[in-house]
Amino acid sequence: MSNKFIALTILLLAMTMALVLTTPNVMAQNPDLNGDGKVDIQDIAEVAAAFGSYPGHQRWDQEADLNQDGYVNIIDVLIVANSFGEL
Repeated sequence: MSNKFIALTILLLAMTMALVLTTPNVMAQNPDLNGDGKVDIQDIAEVAAAFGSYPGHQRWDQEADLNQDGYVNIIDVLIVANSFGEL
């Protein structure tokens, strides 16, 4: 992997995280997807299992669509990651 690719990937992730943190109402749902009282790797795994899905898709999980935009994508993963370790 080239340094340019790594730098662009980091930039993209930083821009996406900035969007997540500055978008109003982005935390419409609880990132503790499995309801065990903490946000941990199991919650990230649940979002990952639904990643790329949308209503009607076989992997669709409405709970994993944390920003309620109709898609489980990187923004939903980042919402869980941003809350990682919280009780």
